Amino acid sequence: MNRYFIGLIPPEYLSNYITGVKQHLADNYNSKAALNQPPHITLVPPFELDKSKEENLYQLINSSLKDTYPFLLTLENYGSFKKKVIYMDVVPNNQLNKLASILSEVLQEQGLIKPSEFEYHPHITVAFKDLTKENYELVWKEYKDKKVYFNWDINRVSILKYVDKQWVVLRDISFSHG
Repeated sequence: MNRYFIGLIPPEYLSNYITGVKQHLADNYNSKAALNQPPHITLVPPFELDKSKEENLYQLINSSLKDTYPFLLTLENYGSFKKKVIYMDVVPNNQLNKLASILSEVLQEQGLIKPSEFEYHPHITVAFKDLTKENYELVWKEYKDKKVYFNWDINRVSILKYVDKQWVVLRDISFSHG
């Protein structure tokens, strides 16, 4: 079985900026785990699937997007979860929530994921797993008041696959109305 998740990948200029933030945190706070995944917003968390069913997954996601139109998404400032995760925050967006809900429902119907016990909170992680409590305090002090503001048009989703201890984009699926 292989591991996959569905997400949104920012455009190259923004991915490069976010990767720079992750690299700064790796270099200065020994938090390297976030570098094992491209900058992204998770729509559907990781799930397992037999490699032979990748094409079926693509078809399923593609057909689920048939009524989806592009929309503008905004990242603004930084946030934190449980004194362990630092992230760039996504401004609340109904279209994003609807997209995540549609994809989750479709994958639940296929038995690939279970309903989440957590409320959906879209974000882009810049530090997590290997961030020590001490370094979390230092990073949060540096980033809690740092201002960032980015917009980009969402017109596709990406299927990511876990390969050689890192997440890679397997396939992008554009919205049919995009």
